Amino acid sequence: TSIMTGQNQPDFQSVGTFDYGKKAVVFLSAEMDKIVAYSRKKPSKTSSITLNWSSISTSNINPYALGYTGVSGYEFVCLDYVDAKLVFFNRSGNVTATVQVPETAPMNDWFAFSFTNNRAFFYNKERRIWYGYKVF
Repeated sequence: TSIMTGQNQPDFQSVGTFDYGKKAVVFLSAEMDKIVAYSRKKPSKTSSITLNWSSISTSNINPYALGYTGVSGYEFVCLDYVDAKLVFFNRSGNVTATVQVPETAPMNDWFAFSFTNNRAFFYNKERRIWYGYKVF
């Protein structure tokens, strides 16, 4: 059943993730300046969290992937595919940590990144295999 018709994500290519703490589907905005959240119960109700990237360049960020960790203070995660780092944000939109990704992990500038069950997943497009690394 379609709850909302039309394109409702911030960008045509945006990939959402479920924030089970707030029961909302969240996306990284097309400008990468905020996280946009759609309520699961009332999809027309939206909210956003302005992101403070501090000294991190958004030009290195995979723009079509965002993860939700469920870990307090590190709720959201983005992928810096140039420096092979995970960038964690809290619910206030502040960077709370960066974690280096193993050299063996495949890095992609679009899509091919996910986060669930305390693990970061990276997709090798050539071999068509997902690789998971425990983070928490």
